[in-house]
Amino acid sequence: MYKGNGKTHSGFSIPYSLFAWKQNELFRNIHEYQFEHLRNVYKRQWLEAYRVNSDEYIYKYNITKAAQMAKWEAEMEEQEAARRDSLEMAEGRQALRDKHRDILKEYHEREFFRWYERASERLQYMSKMTFISAEDLDKHVERELNKYVVGKNQSYPLNFVGQMPMVETADLEIAAVPRHLASMHKALYPGSTAEYYEAPVTETSSPGDKKDSKDDPGEISAQVYDIDQSIMTAVADDIALETAAGTEDKETPLSSLTEAERGVRKQQNVLRGRVGFPKAKLKRSLGQDDAAQRAEGDAAQGQAKGRKVRVNPDDEMMRPEDLAAAAKHLRPRKSSPADGNQKSSTQKPRKGELLTSVPKMDRDAIESRNERGIEEGLRYMAEIESAGKGKFVDPTTSLKRADGAPASQNSTPKRKGKPGKQ
Repeated sequence: MYKGNGKTHSGFSIPYSLFAWKQNELFRNIHEYQFEHLRNVYKRQWLEAYRVNSDEYIYKYNITKAAQMAKWEAEMEEQEAARRDSLEMAEGRQALRDKHRDILKEYHEREFFRWYERASERLQYMSKMTFISAEDLDKHVERELNKYVVGKNQSYPLNFVGQMPMVETADLEIAAVPRHLASMHKALYPGSTAEYYEAPVTETSSPGDKKDSKDDPGEISAQVYDIDQSIMTAVADDIALETAAGTEDKETPLSSLTEAERGVRKQQNVLRGRVGFPKAKLKRSLGQDDAAQRAEGDAAQGQAKGRKVRVNPDDEMMRPEDLAAAAKHLRPRKSSPADGNQKSSTQKPRKGELLTSVPKMDRDAIESRNERGIEEGLRYMAEIESAGKGKFVDPTTSLKRADGAPASQNSTPKRKGKPGKQ
């Protein structure tokens, strides 16, 4: 227990209140110092926690940041979608507005042109109208009033509603009534003495009268019938021509052709497969008419001299200039060593020269060449079978060599060079 600065053992103690106050002061000082010390310790720990747990803090921070970014991005996308939607709606409204404007514009244009056509129609009628001058007005009125007065020689015109008129006297009394209105007139006017008249019969015009025959409906229908007949005749002729052209295009059988025509047909088939041969030159060089004319001329010349002429179709097929043009598209056949000492009659053309004669090969030469090719193939097969010990071995797909040994890794030739380039 603290007794003061001096150490006295007199047994004297200060009053308790002072003692308690002194103890409280001491405890408060110590307590505040302790708390200040802990405050500094906790502050230092709190600051060091960020360095110690930095990875966890960064991990949490990244999660929070990603979530916030995703939220903002979703909001931006929603706003963009709403903006696009409103923009499309505005564009659609504008398009609908333009469409309605165009419809109204077209409607009013149609109405205007309809009125304009009707007005122009009336204006065209006005050129045919007979206008009444002021001095002729009285005559016109008299003529109109006397239109249906009895005593006229010509037939009365129909009234303004297209009916046969009631004929009247000068005193405006009914003098004649059309026959189909007789019953009605009798019922309305039982004591009337009016006559009844029929519709005037038009005289039939003579066929020689051209003026009347022009307006005759029977004559008009006859003319129309003649025109239709001429059109149908022309159409039938066209159809017949087309069918004739279609039958001409069909190939005639070889049995019905002459020897010269067969040669021309054969050369046509040969040249048809050559790509790049000019079609116009082909038609001109293989004209059947020219070949036939030359053959007929030679035959006639031979008959005049009294001897039989045999036309060679190979000589009559193409002219020399046509052969020179065709030689651009030919390649001379290379003579193989299997042909023996047979040499081609045509020399290989030099650069810049043309092949002026087409090489010919008869049927026997073709068959012998084919037989030689077959024999060589059979001999090659026999060699492969003998090398494979009686069993055919395909050297391209087999995993064993032809002599029966397994295909080792060293059997395949290796390429020279760096390993990376193999």
